[in-house]
Amino acid sequence: MIAFMVAALAMFGALIASIIGLLKLRRWGAWLYLVTTFLALPIYFMTGFEVRHPIDQVFDDIYRFIPGFIIGLAFFSGAIPKRDSEQDAP
Repeated sequence: MIAFMVAALAMFGALIASIIGLLKLRRWGAWLYLVTTFLALPIYFMTGFEVRHPIDQVFDDIYRFIPGFIIGLAFFSGAIPKRDSEQDAP
């Protein structure tokens, strides 16, 4: 249990660092956000099954959509400028 808590705190710290990197429009922030998002996916399986109100489920689905939207903006748009060496490549 202690190892899980330490790993969760490390992931939380990495997530905060990635968000700061994204706000400063840094490419490392995008990569760190991508890695922490995919490493956090097994956490969803630990929660088990729940019976909830449909409105609550809609908001949860929107919340789970947002990281994919952020990753799409970071990698597939011009929001984060590429390095000079990446822009000059043919």
